[in-house]
Amino acid sequence: MKQEPPNGRGARNKAKSDDGKHTEKTNKFLFRWRKAVASKRGPPSSTTRHVLLTLSLHMDSAGNSAFPSTRTLEEETGVSRKYVEIHLKKAMESAWIGVSIKGTSKGWKGRIYRATLPDEVE
Repeated sequence: MKQEPPNGRGARNKAKSDDGKHTEKTNKFLFRWRKAVASKRGPPSSTTRHVLLTLSLHMDSAGNSAFPSTRTLEEETGVSRKYVEIHLKKAMESAWIGVSIKGTSKGWKGRIYRATLPDEVE
């Protein structure tokens, strides 16, 4: 079973203070995830690693709530939109990210990404 960051949805490392703010323990997950992505145990493709590390710039300190468009990731990574989508899909299939779909008031569907750790990386 993959490890997900603390987010109140069945997460293993839930650690919030009484005022509901993330504590140091939750902040460590994103740093640990980034180190794992960049390590030899990370995704085999350097492009997947690059896309994930760029995606993480949009995450909160617990590795949740990233919702950049593929166009934004294209601009920030220098990787074509087609390949951004390919590498996000690879990352999702190999359990490096979780994705949920959210509708907007204008009828658009947006993706919300969260950092996850594959079982073999823990």
